[in-house]
Amino acid sequence: MSTFSKTRPPLLETTRPTADQTVLRVTDLTTGFRRGATTTEVVRGVSFDLRAGRTLVLLGESGCGKSVTARSLMRLTPERAVIGGSVQLGDEELLTLPLADVVRRRGKRIALVPQDPAGALSPLRKIGSQVSEVLRVHGIVGTRQERTGRTLELLDRVGIPDPQRVAGSYAHELSGGMRQRVAIAIAVACDPEVLIADEPTTALDVTVQAQILELFQDLQARLGMATLLVTHDVGVAERMADEIAVMYAGRIVESGLAETVLSAPRHPYTAALLRALPVPGVRRGELQPIPGQPSAPSERPAGCPFRTRCDFQHDACSEYEPPLFVTDVATHAACDLMRPSQQAVG
Repeated sequence: MSTFSKTRPPLLETTRPTADQTVLRVTDLTTGFRRGATTTEVVRGVSFDLRAGRTLVLLGESGCGKSVTARSLMRLTPERAVIGGSVQLGDEELLTLPLADVVRRRGKRIALVPQDPAGALSPLRKIGSQVSEVLRVHGIVGTRQERTGRTLELLDRVGIPDPQRVAGSYAHELSGGMRQRVAIAIAVACDPEVLIADEPTTALDVTVQAQILELFQDLQARLGMATLLVTHDVGVAERMADEIAVMYAGRIVESGLAETVLSAPRHPYTAALLRALPVPGVRRGELQPIPGQPSAPSERPAGCPFRTRCDFQHDACSEYEPPLFVTDVATHAACDLMRPSQQAVG
């Protein structure tokens, strides 16, 4: 559980976006990977807004394009990636900004909490040095003594009980949960406007996962960040999301307020994810798995890419890939059954 006090001032006295203000706007984002003369699209026409003080959860199975989407926003993809569309951070277009300028904004205005903190942290440098480096690179504090003080404050902010000891430790000397807290401390060191968390609890046990999720909630309440949380876990989405965007085959197939999407899903894929969620009183063997596997990006079927796994498929599903239709519950779903005059999905 986080130990920092919500009454303490932010580390940086800067003008913050007001609550619910759009901080990051993503429009028709596409990401493909070149292989010879062929480019395979992994992210296809993704659009969403991130708003100050709110969490958008990007939900879907492994391989649906969630992590590539998250990394494309910060241009952290391999050189063979081809990114199109628009990613606006405030009044700046990140996709056309010189890469050196994007690098200067990483960590300061937009930050990433990686899925694997062990791989993100250097095994050769002490933790305090790695946290302090972010402050030094972005010119947050001047002297080494000031950076040391801020480093200890950051480690305390993320609920590390003995900041002095941890600052003098190496990554391999810490537990998985403690390494994740360090990664979060590095990400929030400059009080970013946008925080992207890519499957931040996947490798953690249930108790530590709950603590890390609570920490994210505390930090967001304190700093007012806009948060994009990537996860395959419906339970995490239920706990954390203000809005949900469900991804399948590189596209958003359903989006809207979290409570509405989770209580009244209108895309068969979302409904199938919820049916596969363990609930009290239902034995694991009685859960309803989604049949089949997602198609590889280069092998997507014609029409709706979910149709080969869908109980509701009909002739139109193979004829075109549906756009996002407005549903009867004011969400958006890319399903032909949501086309005006069609029957809604139960």
